[in-house]
Amino acid sequence: MNGQFPGINYQIAPVEGFGIERFVAEAKDQRSTWDVYVGQTPFVEMSAMAAAGVIEPWDDYIPKDVRDDIIESIGQENLIDGKMYGWPFLLDVIGTGWHSGFTAQANLPDEAPATWDIYLERAKAIVDSGAAPFGATFDSHGWRSLVPFTHSMSPDVYKNGLFDFTSDAAVEALVLMKKIMAYANPDILLEGATDGGVNGTPDEVAFAAQRVGYYNKYFNAPLRMAQNWDDPTQLHLGPLPKFANGAGSTVFWTTGSALFKYGQNKEQVVEYIRALTMTSRSGRTRSSAHPAAILASCRRTSRSMRSGNRRSRTGCRPSSASFAPSSTMPRPSRTTSSGSSSSSSASRSGRPTSRARSRIPRSRCRR
Repeated sequence: MNGQFPGINYQIAPVEGFGIERFVAEAKDQRSTWDVYVGQTPFVEMSAMAAAGVIEPWDDYIPKDVRDDIIESIGQENLIDGKMYGWPFLLDVIGTGWHSGFTAQANLPDEAPATWDIYLERAKAIVDSGAAPFGATFDSHGWRSLVPFTHSMSPDVYKNGLFDFTSDAAVEALVLMKKIMAYANPDILLEGATDGGVNGTPDEVAFAAQRVGYYNKYFNAPLRMAQNWDDPTQLHLGPLPKFANGAGSTVFWTTGSALFKYGQNKEQVVEYIRALTMTSRSGRTRSSAHPAAILASCRRTSRSMRSGNRRSRTGCRPSSASFAPSSTMPRPSRTTSSGSSSSSSASRSGRPTSRARSRIPRSRCRR
């Protein structure tokens, strides 16, 4: 995609731990090194960046056909006071992934467990059979485990728009997590190795190393981790289990693009983000795939590398580029039904890895 925009200058964003200090400092001087930020999560940094005058709404720039094409619930998540501050880039949905080689070795059905009780029985069976050292794992960050597990019992767990950790459903979810830990990798509660602890998490390491049977996280996590397997086709995906008599729902959130208020090339940004999110290399409409937090600069003159040539902890090389057009150029968690499988890949967002600033695209890093 970037080859279609030869003047693009993209960098990995300086947002480890979700920090936006660099953006805020530049906005105070009414300037921006970049034009667009790819990797924004609505319930994390969007409100803060809007309040600080770092970003502006897309409403005056996004084409009507693109805006009309956005599913209402996804669009709502990206609104502040009725204005659209996030252009959705990808969707993270929490579900279940499993190593079908291990389930076959343990004589288990090749399907996602329908309930948590069945899930626990099968996780134990994987360990008891010797198919894998661990039966199940999850990401211990609350929005990636506690919240979706809670929603699998009931989505009605909010007070004044905030998640109620004392609700019956939340307490049951915590009890469930403790039960899963009996069959999980022992380091499951440790922070991740990169990006302020939110990436390179123990669950990802265990699943990538083929040491665990079942895995609950946003689907792009097992999809990415399975690329390390001898046979990635042994990864199968399905819905999140539910509690007996539970609602059977899960959560999703979007990762999107933010328009820097003091960026200089907004028309070019719109062209780029539209191409990035809606067209494939063949020119056909597509849904977005692997996201990375990225900052892109659509400037017409190139810039030198600001961050040097050192490699970031996520394995992505920080880079800065300019864009020279050849001619013209809510709630933190939302509820969805958990009844369908998924096979699309993405990377991100669970929550952020280093993001990138943009004058344009994003690289292979994940939140």
